[in-house]
Amino acid sequence: LEKNVTRLRVDNCTSIEDVEVTSCTGHCDTKSMYSMNTKNIMMHNCSCCQEEKFSQRQVMLKCANSSEILHDYIYVESCRCTPTKDRHVDVCERCFLCFGGINIP
Repeated sequence: LEKNVTRLRVDNCTSIEDVEVTSCTGHCDTKSMYSMNTKNIMMHNCSCCQEEKFSQRQVMLKCANSSEILHDYIYVESCRCTPTKDRHVDVCERCFLCFGGINIP
């Protein structure tokens, strides 16, 4: 779980105070192995680092026209390695790019 403190920006509005935002990041186990049951096929087991528990929070935003609005955002409380349902290699690659290599807000 990665935590950052920042000002949230939505359209032409910015949070009045700093907000703690969280994201899941990290590497999970993946493996490729030859399938003994199916000829010339590789089997892939992939897991992605994803939110396990999250809550909805609110923050007050001040807009360019001086109005104030209450904005809901998702706060990640915990993450875990979640096995992917699809075992094709491109899913593992996307999982690595999306969750292992780059933070997704």
